[in-house]
Amino acid sequence: IIGTSNQQSIMLNHALLTLAYPFKSSELKDEELGVSIRSMLRFFNGPLNILVVGDKPKCDLPKAVHHVRDGFHPDPLLDAIRKIEKINNMIERKQWIYCHDDMFALKPFDTDAVRTARYTYYRLYESWKPHNRWARAKKYTMRLLEADEIYDTATHCPRLFETEKVKKVLEFGKHKPGLWDFQIAYDEMFTPPSQLRQVQDEGRFTRISETPQSLDEVKERCSEKTFLNTTSKGYNNYVKEYVESASGEEISTPKPFGEERDFAKKLPIYTKCIHRGKDTGETVKCGTCRALTSEEPVFECAVHGH
Repeated sequence: IIGTSNQQSIMLNHALLTLAYPFKSSELKDEELGVSIRSMLRFFNGPLNILVVGDKPKCDLPKAVHHVRDGFHPDPLLDAIRKIEKINNMIERKQWIYCHDDMFALKPFDTDAVRTARYTYYRLYESWKPHNRWARAKKYTMRLLEADEIYDTATHCPRLFETEKVKKVLEFGKHKPGLWDFQIAYDEMFTPPSQLRQVQDEGRFTRISETPQSLDEVKERCSEKTFLNTTSKGYNNYVKEYVESASGEEISTPKPFGEERDFAKKLPIYTKCIHRGKDTGETVKCGTCRALTSEEPVFECAVHGH
């Protein structure tokens, strides 16, 4: 039995890994939370404790879910930090998984999949010009860490945290004024490069930001993905239907790009040939920005023939 600061108590099976959600109820039926939890229980490769900290959900939840009522800090970033600390204090194991109600599992995954830190951008302090308060908090975190460059890992993807490391990050930020980002700080302090993957390259994570107009549109976005994130506009019944009907079939691991396409070793990626010939039917990853690459067609040279 674990006692909490507001005199609640819950029973967690400490033989099991805990997956925990910070949660704020919406005006809707809190449906996303139920869909998210069921997807995680379905596809994780073992039994889990599920812990929800925050408002009491309006939706029906599996019996494996434990709820702890908790109030909210006016600022979402500081509220997230407070709930992470509350959750971390409840966990007796060395590790636990942090998750959000806008995240859904689509295929089987294990602790290695959530130990991986997925990032969207590689940020340089001097050149980065934040466009909103969330980005400003991330840049402020860089200043607190005295980091000239970071990987932006605040993706909402489920993340395996180690309790002792969480304590150290919380202690680091305890007396810091201003808004800072826990995920950025955790990964900058403790995540080795070998556990970092860019979401555009890794291919297991996708985000739906605009309202999908059909089930086929959701299928196209989510095909062969393991994790799906939706914004408030991105979730609807088509997403729910796809998540709840996901087959979870294992997909074959693609060969490394260089092994699959030998010609890629011969191509100078940033050299453009002006003698465009016929389309070879092959593609190559192209893009000078690490945060944005795309598959581009490869053409033969009309003069040299290759």
